[in-house]
Amino acid sequence: MPIEFRCDECDHLLRTPDEAAGKKARCPSCKNIQDVPSSQAPLAATPAIKPFEPVVTPSQPQPTDSPISAPANPFAAAAPLSNPYAAPTSRTGSTRELALAKVRIPAIILLVLSIISLLVWGLAILGLIVNIAEEGWQDDDLWPFIMVAASIVFGLVVIAGTIQMMRLKSHGFTVAAMVIAIAPITCQVCVTFPFAI
Repeated sequence: MPIEFRCDECDHLLRTPDEAAGKKARCPSCKNIQDVPSSQAPLAATPAIKPFEPVVTPSQPQPTDSPISAPANPFAAAAPLSNPYAAPTSRTGSTRELALAKVRIPAIILLVLSIISLLVWGLAILGLIVNIAEEGWQDDDLWPFIMVAASIVFGLVVIAGTIQMMRLKSHGFTVAAMVIAIAPITCQVCVTFPFAI
């Protein structure tokens, strides 16, 4: 019958043949080498769980203790520990006020230029209507109407995106509007390009 005993270190159950009695055996779990008992020791004699050691409360402060004393209010939030080697937690330079300061002037200029461009396109569509009223509808009149209408729609998108940019809202829509402002879709790109970048 094999000899069964528990490891002294990890309490793993070990089984060895009878002829290994008195020799050394290695635990497969923790690799601890120990003597194989010569006779079959009952398993219940060794406790499966080691008893707890008594907790000693030191009277002196330990190196692992926090250097900050407990706050007077037990419900107050704990003061953060300062670590000179910690990475900065706040992103410097990315506050809302700084972003507004960087965006405000180009957004206002782009808004004014887009409104002026929209007014010019309004005059262009008015000129097309007057031309059609005087000469009548011709086949050539459709293409200028499409171009002017598309330019007005693009201008309205740029104005809406600029307003969202000044509010620091809707980042995706703002980027799309700025791409339209710098794209050579309309003639306003010549004046809006430096401010839409």
